[in-house]
Amino acid sequence: MSPAKPSAKASQAKKPASKGDSKTAPKVSEADAAGAVVAVRRRASRADGVRTQDLILQTAAALLEEVGFEKLSTGLICERAGLTPPALYRYFPNKYSVLFDLAHSLLIHQQTILDQWVQGGGFEWSDDATGMRKLDALQRALREFASSRPGAIWILRGLRSVPLLLPLRVVARREMLKVMLKGISEHYPHMTRRALQIPVRLLGEIIHMETELELDEPDLNEAELRRSVSMAVVAYIAAFTQKSLVIPVIGI
Repeated sequence: MSPAKPSAKASQAKKPASKGDSKTAPKVSEADAAGAVVAVRRRASRADGVRTQDLILQTAAALLEEVGFEKLSTGLICERAGLTPPALYRYFPNKYSVLFDLAHSLLIHQQTILDQWVQGGGFEWSDDATGMRKLDALQRALREFASSRPGAIWILRGLRSVPLLLPLRVVARREMLKVMLKGISEHYPHMTRRALQIPVRLLGEIIHMETELELDEPDLNEAELRRSVSMAVVAYIAAFTQKSLVIPVIGI
């Protein structure tokens, strides 16, 4: 998604740092979000432009750790990065577009971790204990990546609450679904992809939820949380992949 360059009037305003930093985020279509997932870094084609973008994004991520999203502003980013507002607006028209790129990058890395796990036989297990160990390894990899990423907790929160980012989240989850469907369907050939779609989507949400819960509540016992999630996922997979599963009717 390539934002338009600011007008001359906006660039010459007395307080350009507040431009686009209102509490109402601009809207983005799902098609725009899908394009952003496919096209990484189309904005800057020259090396100096890429360096400036990287500086802006790194500075914004560090500031998210310090002040959170509500207090983040383009003016604050410029001040910390040593840039003029026009230099920032050349690539990002507002703080929401900065957050969009940060979220996009985080989702791409999460997807890579999941891809590697699936391709490495993540869904291949002959007993519950092996399945739990493999799922624990996936959760630890996702958690370690998020912990090492400045501003990750605020980016993940933004993916749930900032309207601009919701289509990006939907597109990323669909990509995740494709990877997980391919991996799991190879081991359960009696299940159609159509039958697996909703269960596998829920599995992905549960795994990502665990990462977000660890970041949101650091006082929780991480090992026990991962164990509980792994146990639930293994039991869930065993349930919905049975050839003839009897669903009990629970009376009230």
